[in-house]
Order: sequence, then C-alpha cells, then structure tokens
Amino acid sequence: MANFKTQIEDLVGSVSDDPALTQWLTDGAREILRVLPPELKQNCITISEVTSSSGLANIDTKGEIVAVTRTDSSGGTIQTCRPIPTWAYGRAVDSSSLLYFGTVSDPVYYIYNNSLRVKPDPDSSGQEAVVHHLVAPSVANTDGDSGITGFPDEAEHLVVLYASIKAAERLLAVEEDVELYGPLINTLKQSYTTGLQSLGVGTKQPQQGER
Repeated sequence: MANFKTQIEDLVGSVSDDPALTQWLTDGAREILRVLPPELKQNCITISEVTSSSGLANIDTKGEIVAVTRTDSSGGTIQTCRPIPTWAYGRAVDSSSLLYFGTVSDPVYYIYNNSLRVKPDPDSSGQEAVVHHLVAPSVANTDGDSGITGFPDEAEHLVVLYASIKAAERLLAVEEDVELYGPLINTLKQSYTTGLQSLGVGTKQPQQGER
C-alpha cells in the first residue's frame, strides 16, 4: 500500500509541508479513536501493570482510561476498581468512609500527582492491578508510514481522509481557488462522514480551521 503522503497527494495534489501532514494524520487518528464504538476500541487497548503504592506514573501520557482492575488474592478474582475523586484520596484508606474506602472486594482508584493510585495497595505477589487504557496514536513519518500501530485497520482510510480535508483547506487558503478546492473539500467531507457511519460512528466532521 502507498504511504500516507502519497495517498493524500493522490486525493488533493502536492502538499509541500510534511510536518503539517504528520500533525493532521495524528490529529485525525486521535479524533477517530475517540469516537470509535467500543467493539473497535477494544482492539486498541494497552495494559499497564501496577504493583506498588506508587501507582502508574505519568498518567497524562497514557490516554483514555478504559478500566482499572485488581486481583483480590493470589489466584483469586479480578475485581473492577471504582474511580473516586482526587480530593477523597485520604478516605480511600479510611474504613469509616462507606463511600470511598477501598477493599480487596471493592477496590478504588484515583489520580494524584499525575499518578494513578489503587487502594488497597497492589503488589507483585498475586494482588496486581492493571490499567486498561487507550494510548493516543501518533503518525511519525508521512513518507514511510502506511499503517498505524494499535489502530483498527478498517478505520485507517478515515485518517487519510481527515488529513486530506485539512490539506485541501490549506491549499484553498493559499491558492484561493474556490472552484477547484470547494467541491473537492465537500466530496472529501462526505466520504469522511460516510466512512464514520459505516463504522457505527455519528456524523462528526473536522471543521475548517480545527487542529
């Protein structure tokens, strides 16, 4: 398959701005991943293990949190952790707090100091916690890439369409040729909308000037 840059230029013509193409592709992949139905998102989930009280660091780089689980004992049952607000972190270890206290059968998690913490504290001896999250994809090289790691194959053509719309809007702004780029942009947007609908997504389109 042709690389992303070739696919885009086949649709809109020459675009001599590789950094912009890379950004548009990345923005498109992240936007599309955000709105994909759950059955397609399942293929994009990454897991990170938590085995201490320090939790999972740099949570702001981990993408959307889908679920957090904790094993209640060695070889035991995997329990789903409840999210609690950051301000209630002290109550997560307070047995008098009926709402926020975390137990092995009803564990909780919260975000504190850019870390995801699980209570009771997980360990590496049979009471591990696991964070299931969606890492936002990045397209690093428009010249060489023709696929996106951790992204549904059936949605990749929509990323190309998203970036092509942005490229065509840039060309319209530069060349001011409404007769050429106006119909092209409308056609690309219709294809993008139809593609989203075919995957069970709504009708959200990238708006002009949106990054």
